[in-house]
Amino acid sequence: MRSEIGDAVPRDARFADLAGAPATRRLVAAAIETANAGFSRAESVRDFRIVPREIGPQDDLFTPTMKVKRPVAGRLFADLIEDIYAG
Repeated sequence: MRSEIGDAVPRDARFADLAGAPATRRLVAAAIETANAGFSRAESVRDFRIVPREIGPQDDLFTPTMKVKRPVAGRLFADLIEDIYAG
């Protein structure tokens, strides 16, 4: 990842800095565009947000089999979800 982002972000950048960097957004957008090529418009990702902090076990976001707990995700990321649907 560092090579794609290059010098756009300092080497000692924190997670939040990387998550908010325009270079990171471009990199993720390019990956989504590539993935979307194999799907219909209805199945494709049209908008996204990058969570500005690390997610860990303390967030209780995943089941033991690594499935997302939707109600927990809805509470943790309500502002990001609302932003997607507002814009």
